[in-house]
Amino acid sequence: MSYWIGIGANLIFGLGHLVYTFFYFDALNEPSLWFFSCGLAVVFNIGLNILCVKECDELNYAMAMAANVILVLFSVVLAVVVTETQTVGFAVVSFYMCVVCYNYARKFRDCKNLPA
Repeated sequence: MSYWIGIGANLIFGLGHLVYTFFYFDALNEPSLWFFSCGLAVVFNIGLNILCVKECDELNYAMAMAANVILVLFSVVLAVVVTETQTVGFAVVSFYMCVVCYNYARKFRDCKNLPA
């Protein structure tokens, strides 16, 4: 259940980022495409985490965990550089997802043959 809460919170940030692109930028240019692509990256991260919940095998766990760790590193740097409420909130949600992914896989490690 806590995994789905994290996925939902991440989904709010990802879809919000995608939608906000059309309100913040007036034209289709390089900054608007970079901004939009960040939202896509979050949505793809959500897809990896959903895949880990539904089919938690070795490869899915490794991919979801790698994506979560990279997202945490990026979001913490972003929160330090851009000290706004939404960036700090995103860093907290990303860290939460990383911890939940690890705990979820650890819970099923014995029956799913996951790495220690």
